[in-house]
Amino acid sequence: NFPQTESQPTPTLKSNIGLRAVGQLHATYIIAEDENGGFVLIDQHAAAERINYEKYKRLASLNDYISAPLVPLIIDIKPSDDALLTSERLDVLKQTGIVLEPFGLHTYKVIEIPVWAKETDERQYVEQLLDDVIHQDKFDPVKIRDEAIASKSCKRSLKANQKLGLLEMQTLIDTLLKCDNPYACPHGRPTIVSFSKYDLEKMFKRTGF
Repeated sequence: NFPQTESQPTPTLKSNIGLRAVGQLHATYIIAEDENGGFVLIDQHAAAERINYEKYKRLASLNDYISAPLVPLIIDIKPSDDALLTSERLDVLKQTGIVLEPFGLHTYKVIEIPVWAKETDERQYVEQLLDDVIHQDKFDPVKIRDEAIASKSCKRSLKANQKLGLLEMQTLIDTLLKCDNPYACPHGRPTIVSFSKYDLEKMFKRTGF
């Protein structure tokens, strides 16, 4: 099963104010100053997930986002699973952008696949989606597609414990702030935690001076 997607935590910034990368903590969190004297911590993996997720969702919304696989793709499935692969389930797969046709006993040829999936492991993507459709009693094509996009976005994103240069950090920040929802990854984890100038002064008991 895919992880739950698109929960909506309370944003930690009131607006997409300017942020300037100044460093990295534990090769996992980006430290950036804001234009009001505060600073933010950004989870680089969660931020990259959000960026990839919105990129792939935009591609999936295009009318011409389906094409043939880069190389011929043949999928073998277990006989017990093949018995569950009804025309209804094949139609659900088609609505997610995957078109299969029989290609022998318990074997299918992938005729069409989403264009964005070509940036990932095509076989793994199809097998993951196929397994999910076969073993769910109730399925929503849009939800299944979005969960698959979220899963792939995670696997395609830069990881924790990955050192970045200041330019790489700044590029990630600037791209994140252009997202429709820059505050959470598609699985609901926060991308940004902010500390205002007042927060800093309060922690060091500088308020009232």
